[in-house]
Amino acid sequence: MSATPRLQTTPPQTRQGWGVLLQLALLAGVLVASPPAFADQAAGDLVLHMLSYLRADYPEAVREGKVINAAEFAEMRDFAQQIARGIGGLPERHGKAELLASARLLQAAIEQRAAVEKIRALAATLSHDLVRLYGIVVAPRRPPALGAASALYQQNCASCHGTDGRGDGVLAANLDPPPTNFHDGERAAQRSVYGLYNAISLGVKDTAMQPFRAFSEEQRWALAFFVSQWAFDDATRARGADLWRRGAYRRVFADLGSISRLSPAEAADPHGPDGVAVLAYLRSHPKAVQRSGDAALAFALQHLKNSLAAYEMGEVGKAYQLALSAYLDGFELVESVLNAIDRAFVVKVEEAALRYRNLIQHAAPTATVREEEQRLEALLMSAMDRLQAGRLSPAVSFVGAFTILLREGLEAILILAAIVAFLAKAGHQHATRYVHYGWIGALAAGIGTWFAASRLVHISGASREATEGFTGLFAAGVLLYVGFWMHGKSHADQWRRFVDRKLSATLVHQRTLWLLAVLSFVVAYREAFETVLFYEVLWLQTTAEGHQALLLGFGAAVLGLLLVVWVVLKLSVRVPVGLFFKLNAAIMFILAIVFTGKGIAALQEAGRVPANPLTFPRVDALGIYPNVESLGVQGALLVIMAGLLIYTQLTTKRKAQD
Repeated sequence: MSATPRLQTTPPQTRQGWGVLLQLALLAGVLVASPPAFADQAAGDLVLHMLSYLRADYPEAVREGKVINAAEFAEMRDFAQQIARGIGGLPERHGKAELLASARLLQAAIEQRAAVEKIRALAATLSHDLVRLYGIVVAPRRPPALGAASALYQQNCASCHGTDGRGDGVLAANLDPPPTNFHDGERAAQRSVYGLYNAISLGVKDTAMQPFRAFSEEQRWALAFFVSQWAFDDATRARGADLWRRGAYRRVFADLGSISRLSPAEAADPHGPDGVAVLAYLRSHPKAVQRSGDAALAFALQHLKNSLAAYEMGEVGKAYQLALSAYLDGFELVESVLNAIDRAFVVKVEEAALRYRNLIQHAAPTATVREEEQRLEALLMSAMDRLQAGRLSPAVSFVGAFTILLREGLEAILILAAIVAFLAKAGHQHATRYVHYGWIGALAAGIGTWFAASRLVHISGASREATEGFTGLFAAGVLLYVGFWMHGKSHADQWRRFVDRKLSATLVHQRTLWLLAVLSFVVAYREAFETVLFYEVLWLQTTAEGHQALLLGFGAAVLGLLLVVWVVLKLSVRVPVGLFFKLNAAIMFILAIVFTGKGIAALQEAGRVPANPLTFPRVDALGIYPNVESLGVQGALLVIMAGLLIYTQLTTKRKAQD
């Protein structure tokens, strides 16, 4: 990266001493001034940054047990010392002592001028353990924009590193040491994208490479990915593209973290030249792994492992949140796709995930939790196999697209159609525009929420489920009210009196009209965001050959929902007033029970409501889930409904007698 040229006017020992002090001052400042989570990340970044450069530069200091460059060897010793100090300054945690012992082992190996292979192996193991133990984030939040990074590089980096990254920029001749040549195969083999990101973020000690703190995090990641491409040639990338299209190494490179964390040398061992070729392709096309089914399941597997590690360290709350995220932010994204392949298998995964979370909540013995984690991990691996097997099937794409929209949209369509039919029956078709305001606004809000979650902010699966749960319960309450209102008007004479005396005044009341819009919005928005999210995953999971089948499935589901609307409206014209209102009241009551069950289930998945399983049939379509809380609330609601219906019936008879 470009920076003010710095000539070698200071003795190496002095420069190294100041470098050590500056690095330690930075580390101390980060630890003192930052919140704990940020401090862990920043301090971890610094240690990993030094480990990355130690792995790349050690061969320039020692060869065959002899020091070949005294200044470089002194720097390696400084790095090893700082790494041990940095780890020592991290918060206390179970496993930190072993991490510190590994750092001292690395330090001793350098003092003994150990072989390059040993040093690199020790540094790689230490890096991996540090990331795992402290949860250091080593990947961007979203795929970087490489097009924008090209212009950023030419404006800020080319003057030192050259227009094509060969270290031959116009200022390079005056720099000591010279700028990095990103085409240097030996050094590039040891360099990960994350290592490049840290170099851009933190700078490089004793060089003209200064930290680029003015760049945003997204810009720094984009630059790191951009320059990392020069480690490979076009033929290697082309071979990697072909392997990726054929489904090779999708488990190895299932998310952005695996692309940014692995160096070419680590990809080659144990995956060989083909693994390096796929890494080369994905560094140039990081969007290839975004939200694919493999990425979602890889996310779930990683968070599941982290959850068990946290539980073993006694961090029960963190273990539960990681387990929850593994399911909601990982597995649930491919649930709809897997439903089209094997619904019974999906239920098995859901039940296993719930058992695992319950064991954590109830502080079960570690051995029991570990056994359940292994069972759930095996199921997630099986889910990945099932997705791989179904990837090229247009039939699966069609069924998945059809069932997603039909399942998510049927309840909302039934309610909206019933409201429109009621307005038509009352002769107030003009008021239906408020219903349309509601569901159109819900679709726009759902797409907007998806965009925000994908591009602007992170909306967790728990937040998504909590929103669905609360809106579901709210909708259930409104449906219950509307159902009783309709039931009360089911007698023809009462309906006529209502129309003559009150309906016109009620319907022209602005608040009532907007209430219809709010109800329409709530029932449609409840599923809109997740539906868009599920379709995004399904599209990325489907090959180009299956995209047409996916679109056909979507179109068939739209036609199916329109058919439901047509049937409801057609029947409403022919059915007598009393029967019409009884049928609509029944629909509202049933959907209130369904929404209640699904609302409780969503809050359970979000961790807001406990879930104690029962031996009872599970009927997803009716919102019936075999646990004490869900069935208990639905049972209580049925009792309340029965009591109110009896009361309404007795009141109606008494008025008729009067």
